[in-house]
Amino acid sequence: MSMLGAGALLKLLGSGIRAIAGPSKPAATDTTSFEELLKRARENDTPSGSPVRVAGGSGVTLNENQLARVAAAADKAEAAGAARALVLIDGQALMLDVGVRTITGRASLEGTNVHAGFDAVISVESEGSAATSDDLLKALGGVKAAA
Repeated sequence: MSMLGAGALLKLLGSGIRAIAGPSKPAATDTTSFEELLKRARENDTPSGSPVRVAGGSGVTLNENQLARVAAAADKAEAAGAARALVLIDGQALMLDVGVRTITGRASLEGTNVHAGFDAVISVESEGSAATSDDLLKALGGVKAAA
C-alpha cells in the first residue's frame, strides 16, 4: 500500500478542478410555483402518504381503513396549521397530535366536559359516505336535527 506524502497531496489540491466529462445539461426544474403547492396542500390534493399511528396504552384500536381516513384528515389538519386535533370518526372522539401523527387517546363525549388544548376538530367521513350534520350531532351527544 502506497501513501502519498504531504507535498504530493498539496500538488493534487493545487491542480484545480477538472471536468470529468464533457459539458452537462442543467437538470430540469419543477416549474410548479410555491403558491400552487400550498394550494394543493390546503385542498389535500397531494396526500403525504405518512401514516398515523396509535400510541401504546391509549386504549384506542383502529382498523386499516380507519387509520387511512385519519391519515388523510391529519394531512388536512397539518395543512391548516393545526397542532392538536379532536378527530370524530365512526362514533369515536380521538385525540390526535398532528405533528407526530399519533392518536394519543380517546375523549369522552358523554355528559358535560370541557376538552381544552385542541386547535382543530375534524369530522372524518364515514366509510363510503359523507358525514352529515346528524352524524356530527350524534357523535357530540346531541339530539337529531328537526326535519
